[in-house]
Amino acid sequence: MHLFSLPHGGPGAQLGSIEFLESSRISTQDIFGAGGAIKQVGPKKSTPQQGALLPDLDVCVMNPPFTRSSQASLLFGSLPTTERKAMQKRLAKLVKQYELNASSTAGLGAIFVAVADRYIKPNGVLALVLPKTLLSGVSWQRTRELIGKKYHLDVIIVSHDPRTDPHRGTQGHWNFSDNTDLSEVLVIARKKAESAEKDSESGSVLCVNLWRNPGNSWEALGIARLLTQDSVPNIEVDQGACEIKLGDSKYGEAILVPWQMIRQGSWMLPCAFAQSELIRSAYFLSKGQIYVPGKGCIGTLSLCRLMDIATLGPDPRDVYDGFDLSNEKTAFPSFWGHDSVAVNTMAQSPNMHLVPLAKAKPGRNLRKIELLWPRAGRLLIAQRPRLNTKSMAAVRLNVPVLCDVWWPVTLSNHSEEDEKILTLWLNSTLGLLSLWSNREDTQGAWVQFKKPVLGLMPILNISSLSDVQRDSLLSAYDRLSQEKLLPFPSMAQDSIRTAIDTAITETLGLPDISVLRELLGQEPAVCLRPL
Repeated sequence: MHLFSLPHGGPGAQLGSIEFLESSRISTQDIFGAGGAIKQVGPKKSTPQQGALLPDLDVCVMNPPFTRSSQASLLFGSLPTTERKAMQKRLAKLVKQYELNASSTAGLGAIFVAVADRYIKPNGVLALVLPKTLLSGVSWQRTRELIGKKYHLDVIIVSHDPRTDPHRGTQGHWNFSDNTDLSEVLVIARKKAESAEKDSESGSVLCVNLWRNPGNSWEALGIARLLTQDSVPNIEVDQGACEIKLGDSKYGEAILVPWQMIRQGSWMLPCAFAQSELIRSAYFLSKGQIYVPGKGCIGTLSLCRLMDIATLGPDPRDVYDGFDLSNEKTAFPSFWGHDSVAVNTMAQSPNMHLVPLAKAKPGRNLRKIELLWPRAGRLLIAQRPRLNTKSMAAVRLNVPVLCDVWWPVTLSNHSEEDEKILTLWLNSTLGLLSLWSNREDTQGAWVQFKKPVLGLMPILNISSLSDVQRDSLLSAYDRLSQEKLLPFPSMAQDSIRTAIDTAITETLGLPDISVLRELLGQEPAVCLRPL
């Protein structure tokens, strides 16, 4: 082993291992911070060497720091503010200078991946533990592009374990690291040879969805052994999944997914659910096919992307920079918060009002309301829900509003009827299956939906409906819009959710999908109970 302590901060704003961007050999320090020669940990006859040398690597395993640049108070740890700002400035300069395919908005983890890539040999392996937002986060897009261009993604492993951690008392083993409660992912990628361009487009990715996280090294090794010995079904052409069992305990399921599908589409979909049959249903739904477990693909559906028919309103930060909240009635109604007790029907009314700011808030820029208010909408999609407590994916109001935890949606044709149909669809089982496949996991049941990802989400193509179908769905919305829905974990027992699904399936000539509703309701991230 070669263990080094690298300069971090100080007068030179040193960036630790990120300094390998500048040179394959960088200065070191002892554990007390003094510079100079050190000895490697290993043979007794080891000799002092100046600095730390990073050779070209066959294998690189990393669990880099996750701190995001949006959290300026945390980036680069607890260093003094002036020192931290100097390091941030130097980091930005290096990212630009070396044209790193990484976004600092994602945090230092994305930077470390780009640094490691410079030292990985052709056919070398890169294994990473990163936030699960790597799979769908907007700020991680450049990292996904880096891997997609230069690597073949071999393995994705995520945990859907909702059990309480006995050591820390926290809800869920969504992580692999000991020092975080955030959802994490383990990915393994093989760097392609320069002459093997097609290699990056073919083959399959082993997607492992753990129902329970290994509790020790022996369990982890047992799972790894099973995954290398057992045959794993392909999501497109095979049935079932590879059950991961040690003794009588089931630890999860594994499936194979075409690398080209992930590379060109969603990295999140193969790991969106713990149950492989839900993943298979979501996969075929994204292609406009209805897959029902035990029946196969027995229906088709005309879909389009949300961005093809609608635009999403302003980010909540922009709303905060243009308005203040008011209990008094103003010209600017709003829908504020997402109270799980109060917000349980598709039809809603404004609950607050907004007052334009006369001057910018400290440290912020003033946003012009002439640019914000025209983007208000009547149809709202939940932006940051907790799946275990909420019951609504979308709501509709009779007047346009701006929000803090909802995305206002404005349809291109401004049709109120289309808004009602889309609200009904988004709260149906098929709508939830598509929506949750495009989520960004933060911590188990706490998820987010980012604007660019939502824009690409497939939804019901309302323009393909006949007049009879439109009237049927509008009648269902009017009949059900004031009825209270139960929280998502109770969707299997929810008569109103059942009525929504029945209206969708009967109108569109689709099979019964009650089994999908039951599977969604028992997902660990939804009900916080183990499978």
